[in-house]
Amino acid sequence: MDGGGRQSRLLGRLLGKLRGEHRYSALDKNISFTSAGYSGQYLTPEQLPEFCNQLHHLVEVIRNIQSYAKITGEYPSELERRLEQEAREVAALAAEARNARDVVTRTRTQRRALHVQRKELTTHLVALRETEIRELENTVRMSDRKLFKSWEALKDSSDPVAFDPLLDEIRNKQAALECLVRLIEGRRSRISRVPLRPPPLPPPLPQEEIEESCAGRKRHESRRSNCKRRRKEPRSVPLSNEPSRHSPLPQVTLYIQGSECTSRYRVGSAGAVAITPLDLPSRASVRDILFFTAQ
Repeated sequence: MDGGGRQSRLLGRLLGKLRGEHRYSALDKNISFTSAGYSGQYLTPEQLPEFCNQLHHLVEVIRNIQSYAKITGEYPSELERRLEQEAREVAALAAEARNARDVVTRTRTQRRALHVQRKELTTHLVALRETEIRELENTVRMSDRKLFKSWEALKDSSDPVAFDPLLDEIRNKQAALECLVRLIEGRRSRISRVPLRPPPLPPPLPQEEIEESCAGRKRHESRRSNCKRRRKEPRSVPLSNEPSRHSPLPQVTLYIQGSECTSRYRVGSAGAVAITPLDLPSRASVRDILFFTAQ
């Protein structure tokens, strides 16, 4: 019963749709299911062909009810799928819009912060420039009050030519100061090259002290001369009377045998050399022989 009611409602909707689509057709103008023409009266022969055509169309619609039901059953799922896809696209667009809004908000915040920081830096630079100008003016005032007064008279001027006389004066003073520096350095170098004066001599000593110092100097000089003389003399004999701790070295005699004469050199134990008179040959010979003998 429920299925028949559903089909009747569906048929009614289809008929209503057909009436809506063919609102201005000749059949709607001449035939109406609610009009008095169908209320228990017979159709005229002129109305019968159109009524048959309408019935034929109704039969075709009824035959296609199952396919229509299939279409109406699948359409909501397709529509839902499309709606979900469009919803996802809309959500993605909304997320992009939110990100863009966040980026714009962050950019505006950063721009405001940059403007504030720029303003602070500009103020700080102005303060530093004023401090530097004050320090320079204080240095000039402490060094040269005349130049500082000239600067105070010209610092508010807007004409660049007005500063030329002061610049010329400063350049001339700079040249003079450089020359003065060179003069001072040259003078200092000359002073450093001057030899130092010898220290003053001590006061003269009394006559007794002079004699004692002369005697001591003479004794010292005599000792030095004796030491030199002793060093020059050959020490063949020990200075003391004590016996020598070392055994005497063997004496070595050098014979030079030639064709005409023979010479001899003897070395003692103490290192002294005693040379006998030597007559050198007038002419060297190949047969000369040099040999040593130990005694």
